[in-house]
Amino acid sequence: MTEEQSLFGLTGKEIVFFKAQAVACGMCKVLKMDEAEGLDYLKKLCKSISFEEFNAETIVNAYYTICQDKLLEQENLTSNLLLSLPSFSEFGRENLIELLDAWETGGASRLEEIYWEIFYREWQDDADSYKPLEKKYLELRRAAFDEYKTTEKANNQIDQIGFGVLSKLSTEEFLERLEIRIKRPGLTESERYCLVASSVLCGKWQSVGLNREEALNLIKGFFNDINSTAEPEETAKSIYYPTQNALMAFRKDDFYTIQNEPPSSEFGLENLVKFLTTWKEGVEESFKLVFNHIFSQGWEERRPQQDIIKS
Repeated sequence: MTEEQSLFGLTGKEIVFFKAQAVACGMCKVLKMDEAEGLDYLKKLCKSISFEEFNAETIVNAYYTICQDKLLEQENLTSNLLLSLPSFSEFGRENLIELLDAWETGGASRLEEIYWEIFYREWQDDADSYKPLEKKYLELRRAAFDEYKTTEKANNQIDQIGFGVLSKLSTEEFLERLEIRIKRPGLTESERYCLVASSVLCGKWQSVGLNREEALNLIKGFFNDINSTAEPEETAKSIYYPTQNALMAFRKDDFYTIQNEPPSSEFGLENLVKFLTTWKEGVEESFKLVFNHIFSQGWEERRPQQDIIKS
C-alpha cells in the first residue's frame, strides 16, 4: 500500500501506517470511516506486509517511531496537538501489534475476531487509562528532541532505557540517563549502542545508568537488531573489534585506558558468544537463564582478570 499525498509531513507508507494507527486507537471517524471500514483497511495493510523478516511488534514499533519523529520535527505542532494524533497513542500501538500478530498467526478471521474484541462497548475506558503514560512519553521524547535537536540521535538510547522505565522517570532523570549514552561525540550511533551493550555484557550496566532488569532488556533489544548468519564467535568479533578501533581512533584516552573499556573485555566477549549461541538456537526463553547464570551471586569474584598491554 502506498499513498502520495503529504499529511503532517508524512508521506508514502508513513501515511499508510498513520491511518492504521488511527484505526487501532479507535479514531476511524477522523478518517471518515466506520469501524467496519477500519477493519477492511487493516486487512488491506496486512496483505501488503511480509512477516518473513520482521514480526508484528518490530514492524509496528518501527513505524510508530518513524511517524513520531516526523511529527516532532514539525515546529508548528504543539504538545496538545501531538497527543491528539494516533502516532502518540500507546493504546493504539498495543492494539496494532496485537492485530498484526493476529493476522500473522491466524489470518483475516483471527484479525477480525481480535478487532471486535478490542472495540467492544466500553473500549473508550481502556483508551483513557493510557492517557497519563502517553503524556509522559511525549514529554520525554520532546525533551530529548529539544536537548539534542535531532530525533535520530536519541532514538536508540530511548529504546535502550525502555518505555516501562521511562514512565517512572522525571524529565531531569531521563535526560541524565540519556546523557550517559551520548557523551561520546566522536562515536556514531551504532558505535555508542555497541559501547553500551558491551558495558552490560561485562557486568558494568550501572556505568550506563541501568539496573539489572534494564540491562537484561537492553541486551534482548540489542540481539533483535543483529542480522548475521555467521558463527557466534565471528559475529561477536564483528561487533567488538570495530568498536575497539573506533575508541582508538577517537583518541580521547591513552592505550592503557582504552584496554579497560568494555569493548576490550575478554569476559564480555565470551559472554556475547554465549548469548549469541543461545539466540541462534532460537531459545529466547532461555536467554534470561543464561544471563542469570553468568551474573549469578559472586560473579564479580569469578570474573577473569583482564590482560593489559602496558607498552
